[in-house]
Amino acid sequence: MSRKSIEYTEREIGKARVVSNFLPSPDALVAREENVKVTIELSRRSVDYSSAPPRPAAYPISA
Repeated sequence: MSRKSIEYTEREIGKARVVSNFLPSPDALVAREENVKVTIELSRRSVDYSSAPPRPAAYPISA
C-alpha cells in the first residue's frame, strides 16, 4: 500500500478571508437538562457484586 506524498511549493496560496463566528456558542450546541439528586438503598450483596472485579471469560476473546 503506497502513500501519496505531499508536495510543497514556494508560491502564494491565494487570497485569504476571515470567517467570523461560523459556529454557534457552546450553550447553543448542547441542550441543558435539569439534574435531579437521587438516593437509593441497596443490599450489601448488590454492592459487593457490583464492586467485585470481573471474572475471566469462559472462552478466549479474539483480538
